[in-house]
Amino acid sequence: MWDIAVVGAGIGGCYLAYRLAGQRVALFEASRRVGGRLCSAPLPGVPGAAAEYGAMRFDATEHVLVDLVLHLGLQEEVFPFDFGRPENLTYIRGVRLREHQLHSGAQTLPYRLRPEELGLARDGLVDLVAERAMPGFSAMRAESAGCRGRPAVLAVERYRQARRAARWQGRPLHEVPWTELTEAVLSPDAAALLEDSGGYDGRESAGSAAYHLDAMFQTPPEGGYLGLRCGFQEVPRSLHRRFTQAGGLTFFGHRLVRLERTRTGGYRLWFDGDDQREVLARAVLLALPAHAVECLESKALPFHHAAFRHGLASLHRVPAAKLFLTYPVAWWRRAGVARGRSTSDLPVRQLWYWTTPDGDGPGALLAVYADGAAHRYWKALADDLGPAASRRPGPASPRLVERAHDMLLELHGLTTAPRPAASRWQDWSGDPYGGAWPVWRPGYDADAVIPVMRRPLPGEPVLWISDGWTPRPGSVEGVLEAAERVLHEEFRLPRPVWLRPDAVCWDVR
Repeated sequence: MWDIAVVGAGIGGCYLAYRLAGQRVALFEASRRVGGRLCSAPLPGVPGAAAEYGAMRFDATEHVLVDLVLHLGLQEEVFPFDFGRPENLTYIRGVRLREHQLHSGAQTLPYRLRPEELGLARDGLVDLVAERAMPGFSAMRAESAGCRGRPAVLAVERYRQARRAARWQGRPLHEVPWTELTEAVLSPDAAALLEDSGGYDGRESAGSAAYHLDAMFQTPPEGGYLGLRCGFQEVPRSLHRRFTQAGGLTFFGHRLVRLERTRTGGYRLWFDGDDQREVLARAVLLALPAHAVECLESKALPFHHAAFRHGLASLHRVPAAKLFLTYPVAWWRRAGVARGRSTSDLPVRQLWYWTTPDGDGPGALLAVYADGAAHRYWKALADDLGPAASRRPGPASPRLVERAHDMLLELHGLTTAPRPAASRWQDWSGDPYGGAWPVWRPGYDADAVIPVMRRPLPGEPVLWISDGWTPRPGSVEGVLEAAERVLHEEFRLPRPVWLRPDAVCWDVR
């Protein structure tokens, strides 16, 4: 019997296994790799390009993740991750604009905005909605971004109390859809501008107003993003190597199908995959996405609890996919762009100039990053190749590549460009993930739901550490904070020596 069974070798499972190394702990993974939705891979024909098929960036205020990157010796791999640059393009309603034009309030915007909305563009319009929903939000956000240590902790707590107390038409903000707020505060064309230029499907990705405000608050208004040249997946890989070096064992090809109590104490885990395997453990840490838990047999623990079934419905898993295209030459330089992100109301929605080597060498684009309705458009084309294997990126269908290439030319205002040399497509909506990232649905109070989902069997050592039921859903930082909380409360592990003493963690309740 194992002391601890960790199920799932994504970032959460690898971190838990690493921190628990030295005990009788085993790590079980359904696939043949570690990382989960942290998935990095080279692109054919573009040396040095680590394409990120899943999560690809983080910011410096994510203290646990940043300190972990330093602890793992990856500091030389960190680089500034460009977001919107002045020369990047926004192609909306048939009008091609540079980012600086979008933010200048120029009358060339193809939208009829109110006088107070001119010049606000995306960020300003979002700030306007946030301030109307929660007066003082912008000041609280700026205060939190400008302090460290205990003052930062107090600033976060003041914000959380104010957000819980805020009401919109008599309702707490966790009951209000963010889209309802935007449509009530903004003119119809301003709301359309947000949707068309934002790069995401707001109706599927925005979630509740409380979730959206929390996500905004957690991201500094002037903060920049960071990436890893070696690929984000190197974080769980490094953790897994250290776990293995400490004598830990990993069992790949093991998909959990059932979990039940034993009569003599502990738990029996049934795995399917390379072979049928029964495993006994005294404690179980489920480091799995929600969809993988939903796929367990119905008689598995803990589905008979009504509160747990209620919690399962609290998150919407956003369907999303990415398409990378490589080219013999970085032709988009002719349009005056080389880095950052461009957006459009075309089904492409957002694209990233993932790597653009100097000179006339090959280049690559994250050519399509689509969620919601745009994801369904591309998925229909991807299905030309038959059922997609969601666990591993692969070449896209010829029709999908052709459509994407034509849209890229339209977005950049060009008529000709070399054809793509290679493609890589990844759809996160299939098994075992069920979506690319989770958002809180309106009507669910995270403070009430998270404790139930974290420990679905009250008083028992079966805990679920996922990227969903955290105050930072969908983020690596949220998973790490949740894991640290469980390790401290359940296993009495001390705070890691490498974590800065003034770290600000949201997973405090």
